[in-house]
Amino acid sequence: MTDREKKIAEIREWHEGKRDSFPQFTVFEAVGVMLDEIDRIEREYADERAAHNAHVTELCELEEENRKLREDIERIIEILKNGQQAHWQTFKIRQLLGVTME
Repeated sequence: MTDREKKIAEIREWHEGKRDSFPQFTVFEAVGVMLDEIDRIEREYADERAAHNAHVTELCELEEENRKLREDIERIIEILKNGQQAHWQTFKIRQLLGVTME
């Protein structure tokens, strides 16, 4: 445990009533330690938020791709229901389903 972590633990114990007296360092030291801890937590939170936002962006892109594929499938099904020539549509269906053409 680092010196900073020890000081934070001591302050936390005092705050929670587990210690009768304030730790053996000045209030200015305590404030400095706590401000450093706040900065560390803010940086950690910013990193986590950036990772979360990147993940959300990726999910949105995948959803958009999925939506386009669903629209393609619905159009192809409608064309096939109407009995229209469907050579390229059949190829597209096989392509979307991952079936190779022989």
